[in-house]
Amino acid sequence: MKLCLLRIRYINYAGYEIELPDHRVIALDPCLTTDGVQPSDDYYGRVDYILISHTHYDHTKDIPVILKKNHPEILCPGHSAFNLAEDFNLDLDHLYPLYPDQSLFFENLRITARFAKHKAATYQRTISCERENLQKAFGAQYLGSNICGSAEYIDYEITLAGGLKIFISGGGIVHSLQNINAELLKYKPNILFRQTTSKYSPEEFAELLKEWGAVWNFPLHQDGLEKASGMSLAEYFIRTNSYLEKMEISCRAINPIPGRWYEISTRIE
Repeated sequence: MKLCLLRIRYINYAGYEIELPDHRVIALDPCLTTDGVQPSDDYYGRVDYILISHTHYDHTKDIPVILKKNHPEILCPGHSAFNLAEDFNLDLDHLYPLYPDQSLFFENLRITARFAKHKAATYQRTISCERENLQKAFGAQYLGSNICGSAEYIDYEITLAGGLKIFISGGGIVHSLQNINAELLKYKPNILFRQTTSKYSPEEFAELLKEWGAVWNFPLHQDGLEKASGMSLAEYFIRTNSYLEKMEISCRAINPIPGRWYEISTRIE
């Protein structure tokens, strides 16, 4: 006998879809591409919730595509909500501004916001600097949301009625690691979505996964890892999992193929 707990599909950047046991779907930071190419209207199927970690363009661009045939509840950082609503012409009745340690309860589902920070040390992050850098990266479109995306970031805890726990954690791992550790050790998720970084070797990343303790670990923003680390994604995750096996740790890191659904299930034989 098999029980399907979740299905997960990687989109791009930090974007995923999570299909719950009752077939409701959560879309995380939806953006298929930032090169101006619009995904086809049928790329996204059913979407009931959109969770936005921060409002940079590469985390929000596909919101209009999803809204063409869905009426999802949209959760986002509280201070960024007005700019997001204005830039994407959102229905305010379905917009939920969230602040750290605030929870929302939906049917068989609790979603809690935790404090995080984007934080980069490459330049002075004033609004004028952000405007200049973001215009170069994404253009003038949605500039208000983009600037808010540099100032405000939240992680998400998702707890299902059966007790399954999911933690979604992005932002700068170096700058916010202490806060992430505290939240993860307290929450003890079964499934973790965590931003990868070339600042950590596969072995160092495995040590972090060991400490955090989630059984299944999905990467966020691994698109930049290959270029920055000098190794392929396949090699990085093979080395990570090999080290976990040597430590006799049961958790594993997934290297997802974009567009492919992965099923997490239990089986009794």
